[in-house]
Amino acid sequence: MPANAKLIRWFDLIAALLRRRFPVSFADLSREVPGYMHEGAPSDTLLRMFERDKDELRAAGIAIETVVGADGDATEYRLKPESFYLPYLMLASDSGAAPVRPTGPGYGRLPSLAVLPDETVMLRRAAERVRTLGEPQLVSDAERALRKLRHDLPEELAAPASPTPVGNTTHFPLLLDGVQRRKELTFTYHSIGRGATDARTVQPYGLVYLTGHWYLVAYDPAAEGRRHFRTSRMQNVRVNPRAPGTPDFTVPSDFDLRQHARSRQAWELGTGDVESIDVKFVRQRAETGSAMQLGEELPSETDSVAHRRYAVRRRDTFLRWLLAFGGDAIPVAPPAVVQDWYTLLRTAYQAHSNAEVTA
Repeated sequence: MPANAKLIRWFDLIAALLRRRFPVSFADLSREVPGYMHEGAPSDTLLRMFERDKDELRAAGIAIETVVGADGDATEYRLKPESFYLPYLMLASDSGAAPVRPTGPGYGRLPSLAVLPDETVMLRRAAERVRTLGEPQLVSDAERALRKLRHDLPEELAAPASPTPVGNTTHFPLLLDGVQRRKELTFTYHSIGRGATDARTVQPYGLVYLTGHWYLVAYDPAAEGRRHFRTSRMQNVRVNPRAPGTPDFTVPSDFDLRQHARSRQAWELGTGDVESIDVKFVRQRAETGSAMQLGEELPSETDSVAHRRYAVRRRDTFLRWLLAFGGDAIPVAPPAVVQDWYTLLRTAYQAHSNAEVTA
C-alpha cells in the first residue's frame, strides 16, 4: 500500500480515538476509519493491518492503550488527549497571579504548564545549545522545542538568540556512535584536578548534560571504576573500528542513565579520586535541609547541630557549594579540607572588602 495511504489511515485512526472519551472497539473504529471499513466479519488481513498500525504508532510515541474487558479479552482501545498533546505553555507571573489560559477551539481539554519568564529563557537557551551540537536527532528535537516555545509564549521571551558556543563539539557524533553501538572509545583527556593530559580507553554508557556541560559517563578499565569525562576536554576521539557490528561490552543491567544523571552534583563529577569530607550544619533551614539529604548522616553531640559526610571528587567545587550557604554549613574534616576552606573564605572576603580573615 502506498505510504501516503498508510499515513491517511493513521491520521484517521488517531482522530477517531481522540474524539472518544471512553475506550472503543475495533468494530466501532472501522465505521469511522475508511481504511478499516468492511462488510461482514473483518478479514484476517484487515485485523493484521490494524495491529501493525497500532504497533507502529506506539513505536512513534502515540500512546494507544489496549483496555482489557471484564471477561479478560483485550477488545477496546483508547488514546487520552493528555498522552498525545504537549501541554500548552502559559507564562506565569513572579507575583503569583494565575496565568491566563487561552480560550477557543482545541484548548478545552488540553493540559497546561505554567512557566516563569526566567524559566522560559533558560529553556530557550538550553534548546539553542543542544542545536549547536550538530547531531541530527538532537538538532531535530531542539528545533521542535524552539517551535513550541515560539508558538505558546511571548515573542520577546521565546525568540531565538544568537547561538551560544558550547566548546568543541566536532567529536560529539563519534561519542554518540560509541554509546549507541557499545564500542570502546579512545581519546586524549585533560584532567583539571591532576593538571595532566593523557590517553584514555573507556566503555561509554551514555551522554548527560549536567551543570552546564556535556559529560560522557563511562567505565574506565584503567581506573577500575565509572567516571565522568567532560566532552569539551576531549581531543582525538576514535571509535574502535574492529568488529563494527559486534558490541565491545555490555552495560550493567542495574545502570539507569536517567536516574544516574538526576543524582549527580557538580562536585561528584570528574576523574579524580573520591575523598570523604565531613560537614557541620549549624543552622537548619529549607536550603540546608536539601543539602543534608545528599550526605551520609553522622553522630552529632547536640540536636541543633547536624553532621553529614560527603563523597567528593572535586574539592574546590564542593567548597564553593558550601560557601553559598552563608556560614550555615562548615567543613570540619579532614584538616587539609578545613585549611582550604579558610583560604577560600579569606580570598572571597578580601575580594569584597580588602580586609583580612583570621581562622
